[in-house]
Amino acid sequence: YRISDYGQTYNIWELAAGYKFTPTFAMNAAYAKNNDINNSSLDRAASVEFDYKGAQPANKGSFGVFAAYRHLDGAAVIHTTYDAIAAGQKGVELGANYTFAPNIVGTAKYFTGKDLSTDKNASKFFGRVEFFF
Repeated sequence: YRISDYGQTYNIWELAAGYKFTPTFAMNAAYAKNNDINNSSLDRAASVEFDYKGAQPANKGSFGVFAAYRHLDGAAVIHTTYDAIAAGQKGVELGANYTFAPNIVGTAKYFTGKDLSTDKNASKFFGRVEFFF
């Protein structure tokens, strides 16, 4: 599919899949490629994530954790939907979520890895509290 962003058009395709091993353990994977770029060090993105449980807003005390490896080349990812890793980075992302009270869910994520353009270490901590109405 073609994506238009700020006047720039990108020819990116993606393949994604998920599998639930048990009711509480799942794996998700995705691969994307920008067909307009012919540089294999810039045009690909991939993610593999393992999830255990997951916080449910209606169930106080419910929780979830995840571990993921992500490689997000800048030309294959326009705007990442991951909170702790940016486009142009690769590495490990770990996270957890917890329902403190009905309809109040907290999320914490930590990324550690490298910036692909500079090859320097990169890390970020992300936290969020959501209120559901």
